[in-house]
Amino acid sequence: MRLASRLHHFLDNPRRSVSNVRYRWREHWRRQTTQVNPQPILIFGNQKSGTSAITTLLGEATGLSYTIDIFCLYANLEEQILAGQNSFDELLHKGRYYFSKDIIKDPGLTFFYSELRTRFPQAKRVFILRDPRQNIRSILNRLGLPGHLQDLSAEDWHRVRRDTPSWLPVLDGRLAGHHGRTHIETLALRCKKAFQIYLQHQAEVTPIYYETFKANKIGTIQTLARLLGLSVVHDISYLQDVQFQPKGNASVSLEAFFGPDNFNLIETICGETMTAVGYRL
Repeated sequence: MRLASRLHHFLDNPRRSVSNVRYRWREHWRRQTTQVNPQPILIFGNQKSGTSAITTLLGEATGLSYTIDIFCLYANLEEQILAGQNSFDELLHKGRYYFSKDIIKDPGLTFFYSELRTRFPQAKRVFILRDPRQNIRSILNRLGLPGHLQDLSAEDWHRVRRDTPSWLPVLDGRLAGHHGRTHIETLALRCKKAFQIYLQHQAEVTPIYYETFKANKIGTIQTLARLLGLSVVHDISYLQDVQFQPKGNASVSLEAFFGPDNFNLIETICGETMTAVGYRL
């Protein structure tokens, strides 16, 4: 029965089937021939806080290898680990090639900080911080969702599951322990949780504020490299305006985007941790 099903899929789309076989063999080969880097640079921070751009520019400037996102390569693995149905070591096993790089970044790993701290005690750690109000707007822009709704409709949830399933743990929050009564409350609780992780471990991480990076990308990367004991060996000026993630729409004010209720809700939930890390209400 399984053989018949595989044959059916192959005949239905042979090019895609060959591609899938090649992908599986490549992943198998990588797991067999690479070793996890015991001393990587780990980049933490919430989704849409600039982690992709900072990781890429740091890697290109210093000539170090880097990984941009891992969980999206393995369907449902993040949810399985969060739910206790799989172990964090399974991610390290499956993603051995990606964990062999010099710089490793996946926003989802922020919420596994303790596991990474245990498994990579000699790692250097960088934490990217961004104003939650801007952060949440950027996330909603990425998902094509408005900010003023009191809650998402069944149609909105269906579209997220269909088009951007890797974002479900972020938007739902149940498994990661930041589920709220509405999607805005859930995202605010996620930002708060990320800040709490930073505050708990700030003595052992190098903080980078997204706002500082955006204002002076090259200078921020050069400073970060120096703080990490790295040498800048390549000019990255040609990369500073590259959009590494879909750009959000900041053409309207935060208050207009969220409406007064949602805007106040974000500030109420995140206010204490925002001020603790240096943001103003």
